Amino acid sequence: MRRFALTLALAALLGSVAPVRAEPKWTMVRSGVLTVIGDQSPATLRDVAVQIEQFRAVVGGLIHDANRAPSIPTLVFVFGQRKSLQPIVPIYNGHPIALAGYLAQADDLNIMALSLEGYEESAAVTFHEYTHLLVQNAVRWMPVWLNEGLAEYYGSYALVDGGRTATIGRPRSEHIELLRQRYLPIADLIAVEPSSPMYNEGERRSIFYAESWAAIHYLMTTRPNGMAAINDYVREVSEGHSPGEAFRIAFGATPDEFDKELRTYLRRLTFLVQRFTFTEKLRIVEPSPGRTMTADEVEAWLGTAQLRVKRPDDASPHIEKAAAANPPSAAGQLALGLLRLEREMFPEALEAFARATELAPDDFMTQYVSGVSRLHADPQGSDDRRLPALAALKRAVALNSTSADAYAALAYVQMISPDTLDDARPSIERAIVLAPGRLSHRLRYADILILQGELDKARELLTAIAAVKSDSQSASAAATRLESVADYERRVAARRERERAAATAAAAATAAARAARSDAAAGAPKEYPNAIRPDETRDRQTKFLLRKVRPGEERVLGSLTRVDCALGSVRLTVEAADRKVVASVTSFSDMELTAFLDDKDFAIACGDHAPPDKVYLTWRRDPRWGGESAGTAVALEFVPRGYVP
Repeated sequence: MRRFALTLALAALLGSVAPVRAEPKWTMVRSGVLTVIGDQSPATLRDVAVQIEQFRAVVGGLIHDANRAPSIPTLVFVFGQRKSLQPIVPIYNGHPIALAGYLAQADDLNIMALSLEGYEESAAVTFHEYTHLLVQNAVRWMPVWLNEGLAEYYGSYALVDGGRTATIGRPRSEHIELLRQRYLPIADLIAVEPSSPMYNEGERRSIFYAESWAAIHYLMTTRPNGMAAINDYVREVSEGHSPGEAFRIAFGATPDEFDKELRTYLRRLTFLVQRFTFTEKLRIVEPSPGRTMTADEVEAWLGTAQLRVKRPDDASPHIEKAAAANPPSAAGQLALGLLRLEREMFPEALEAFARATELAPDDFMTQYVSGVSRLHADPQGSDDRRLPALAALKRAVALNSTSADAYAALAYVQMISPDTLDDARPSIERAIVLAPGRLSHRLRYADILILQGELDKARELLTAIAAVKSDSQSASAAATRLESVADYERRVAARRERERAAATAAAAATAAARAARSDAAAGAPKEYPNAIRPDETRDRQTKFLLRKVRPGEERVLGSLTRVDCALGSVRLTVEAADRKVVASVTSFSDMELTAFLDDKDFAIACGDHAPPDKVYLTWRRDPRWGGESAGTAVALEFVPRGYVP
């Protein structure tokens, strides 16, 4: 754990701390997506909410688009004493880690925790992580050293003069002392990637953080136009320049030349602090007046926080108690759903989420968390489960039209069904506008384009993402999708070639049959005793070379009535004489496809097949899909509609 020695102007806040009581009363205030709760008075919680919101506004004044409100609900715990954090901090070797504060991020709910005892250290930790969250939404790509350096720099944020002035960048003595003893060349610093040992190993990590902070501090407080130069650097690297060349272009010095400047800077006895004076008091949305929480709400949120820090056994009694309250609360049912989801009790989780959304129809947090969590419980999107998720997320974006994550989740639910695929595109486009820095939203946009058949546009977008060097996870995901698109196009080309060959053979067979029928009509010669008679059809006489059924597989002849296409799954519905079989597969490329048809332009379409196609479906039972007639598709062979075996 990194230790901080900071002084923030929080006398008014600290003076409002209530005396310790045996059973403190918990209160709650809300400000945008922030829900601030704790064993403190509403006035104290409002002060904390105001400082967090003001911090976002100040960072946004320096980093373009970083003042956008986080789009995921954020639950902030505020305790009077540091020891009160112990029930909701992570466990290591059987004991709670001695954290001053933390920010735990997830795709449904962020958890922030801090204490008023030692608030300077607690706030520094949370503001560091909060900076990452704000930058992530604003900037498409940020080198590792720059990302951590800015977070360390902004971690010393403080508002003074009643909110008219902000100070950032107070000197970090521990960083300065470390770098005077052990200095890292700038060329090595800017080459660090997320997987580099320098970013992940003990003392080397400490040096990396210290020098990232020092470089940013020097650029922001001493070098002219430092922030503009930082933006230039990000642009140069994103355009393909090497880190060293981009550094020289943006900062007007090679890494070696900059080393000399920074070493000289670190030998100073005094350091500047960046100060921002506003022409009028910084304005933010005023937090709600605050209210006293019920006992089951406290239990529910404590349990939820424990789930987020991987303490499910500790969370269970809190959540079960909250869920048993009468009358039930949305917080208790929401927490119960998360607990059941953690334990992979999916039907029970979905029931709890349904109760939560009914109890709090106008609460963004409840609707959003329930909607997203339903996706985790049922990623395949069966209709009876998909539609409630769709309704919850539609309600979430109606309640909060600035939530990029809500729009992105809504786009996913819409894209997994052909019935709503067209609605997914405007949803994901809105998410990208709200959070231009989030590559995950752009990946989802590419998925939607692929499903809509716009492969060229999808390929262009994925190629750009695959070239990003600072986000290896997104780049790898884009590269995988590009390979899938290329493989799909190769398979389509090969299938069309097979279909052309089959059509040619079928045409030849048809011509031969017609000739035989003509001969039969004129009186077939004795050497052709088995010539096809005019009243017999080719479909009834044709024998197709079908794929051999292998051990563990079943084959059924029936009508293909529907093909449901979604990201990560294709679901086939085949109506046979005695049963309906639903078989799924990850993608079309994962099963064998054959068409014994004359149609040279034949292609498989997603959605309803009316009239249905006659097919042989080979499948393998798989308990993952549920039901006796459900499993994994192995092969799909199309035969003429008039075919009789």
